[in-house]
Amino acid sequence: MSDESKPLPPIPPPTAPAAMPPPTPAAAPVPLGAPPPPPAPPPGLPPLDALPPPPPPPAGLPAAPPPPPGGLPPLDSLPPPPPPAAVAVTVASAAPATTGPRPIRWMDAVCVDVVRRTHDSATLYFFVGEHGGYKAGQFVSIDPKQFPELARWCAYYEKIKGKKEGIRAYSMSSIPSEPCVSITVKAEPYHPDKDVYPPLLSPFLASGALKGREVKLRGFSGPYTLAPDHKDHTDQVVHLVAGSGVVPNYAILKDELQKPENASVKHTFIDVNKTYDDIIFRDQLFALQEAYPDRMELIHLITREEDPSVHGPNFFKGRPSADLIRKFIRDTSTCLLYSCGPAITKYEKQRAKAEGIEPSPRFMESVESIVHELGIDKKRFKKEEFG
Repeated sequence: MSDESKPLPPIPPPTAPAAMPPPTPAAAPVPLGAPPPPPAPPPGLPPLDALPPPPPPPAGLPAAPPPPPGGLPPLDSLPPPPPPAAVAVTVASAAPATTGPRPIRWMDAVCVDVVRRTHDSATLYFFVGEHGGYKAGQFVSIDPKQFPELARWCAYYEKIKGKKEGIRAYSMSSIPSEPCVSITVKAEPYHPDKDVYPPLLSPFLASGALKGREVKLRGFSGPYTLAPDHKDHTDQVVHLVAGSGVVPNYAILKDELQKPENASVKHTFIDVNKTYDDIIFRDQLFALQEAYPDRMELIHLITREEDPSVHGPNFFKGRPSADLIRKFIRDTSTCLLYSCGPAITKYEKQRAKAEGIEPSPRFMESVESIVHELGIDKKRFKKEEFG
């Protein structure tokens, strides 16, 4: 018989489990606020209340403290000590909280995106965290020496100029309610016949090379802003801009159109460019005009196309003139005129002076002539120029 066919041995009966000790009765709950009961004495020791009283003091020692020296009253008959004298404590009052803008300072920023606007311009978006607030139309400054790609050029320029290379200012295209601070930069061209030095920073910024990099910004600065109470003094703001001069006025326009309390003020936006494709924020301006037809009027002046009207009814050929601008102003005595664009540079002035001639006027000089011809009060005219 194989081992598999042998009968299995009998299974022994299960062993009875050992007896469990009876459960310890739970202690009575202690009422809230009552002190906990003293712990039980260790095993083998009697309870405290069963211990014998302490032995008497050794012979020769008094059982109680000695009485006070003669002439002194007992301690329990002494009067309580007088209360401490009042101490005058002067608490400096807290300085009143300031409600004005934070001081101009350097800020650590990260360029989170770069968006192409035209063939030679781009918008750079910066995350700066809690920036402390700013006003639409202001600018930030950037030091070109912080970028390794420009360090050698900065050193070279400083050598031939004989002075430190300065920081550059760029108008913000963002408004305080937007999550990022943004600037829109046009890469300045270089004209050897009239420019002394090639542009240093703007081509680098507009190239998109800063996306994802840390940058230091200085801000916020600039008086090119609308007064909070401007609606009490006018019913029309005229924006007259050219090229990248659209940037601060675009920010002001965005900021104002979202304020229903200023709905009584109409914004007339006159934008001057060489061609249709040179218009910065072209689609964004169209969208604002469509969204706010009662509060905004958009006019484009194109200087280098034969028939700009093919782009729409509000496209005109030529440069701004007093007769043209007058058509779009309700009342020259009450309107506000904000203008931003290129002006004669100091190098152009120096060259013209050396040649004994007057420098050719640029956009801003033409605007100033228009303002004078229309009789607009200088207090109602604000400009931001670059060159």
